[in-house]
Amino acid sequence: MKKSNMKLSKVTFKIVRYLYAIIITIFSVFPFLWMVSTSLKPANDIYSTPPRFFTSNMNFDNYITAIKNNNLLGYTKNSLIVTLSTVAITIVIATLAAFAIGYLKLPKGKIVMKILYSLQMLPIAVTIIPMYILCSRLHILNKYPSLVLAYLAGAVPVAVILLTGFMVDIPDELGEAAKIDGCNTFNAFWRIVMPIALPGIVSAAIFSFIRVWQEFIIALSFTSDSEMYTLPVGLKTYIGMHDTDWGGLMATAVVISIPAIIIFVAVQKQFVDSLAGSVKG
Repeated sequence: MKKSNMKLSKVTFKIVRYLYAIIITIFSVFPFLWMVSTSLKPANDIYSTPPRFFTSNMNFDNYITAIKNNNLLGYTKNSLIVTLSTVAITIVIATLAAFAIGYLKLPKGKIVMKILYSLQMLPIAVTIIPMYILCSRLHILNKYPSLVLAYLAGAVPVAVILLTGFMVDIPDELGEAAKIDGCNTFNAFWRIVMPIALPGIVSAAIFSFIRVWQEFIIALSFTSDSEMYTLPVGLKTYIGMHDTDWGGLMATAVVISIPAIIIFVAVQKQFVDSLAGSVKG
């Protein structure tokens, strides 16, 4: 009797767990699917009552209009330049810093890590004003370097935290064996540490990419020239004083979302492992 009750409780628990997962998935995926559906609808169908998920007139006109009239390609180019530049510089700086803190056991390294953790508690409003003043005095507002510099201030600390967790777990014996074989510090870093920490490096790059690719506040504050708008800032060009181009807005939102979704799905295992490693470190 007890065994049957235990089996029944386990089955019930599994059913509840799967139902909960299905509900969460529906609530998470449905807004994206509705956004895609709206981006494919003509204006008349977007405002139809009651709303319809599918219509017989679905097409790619909103995407074509966004490319021709709203500089979608220009916004995409700006986003790619800023995002890829930020990711590349972030990985170089963060990898070297994590190597020094986690693998070489930098003196006062724990204090540095505590400072980096503390920085994550600062709201963006606290940092955006001094960054704006700095970029203004450097005369780089409305230019790519201003955005890259502002994004580096937020991306580098997070990447260092992620990568230090990997560096800490690398056995010291590997470095000692490398020294016996004649490797100096740089060779040990390049030939031993880098291959082992590669999953963490990839995850830090993906995290930085998603963070910068979808960022809005800094890009809006540091660019006043429409030719320098990134994709998230370009969304506001669809919102007029008396009307909103929902089709074009949703088409641009889809363009923003798809790269981040594809990249995250492709490397989600490495990303989760890197988070676990950083917490452990």
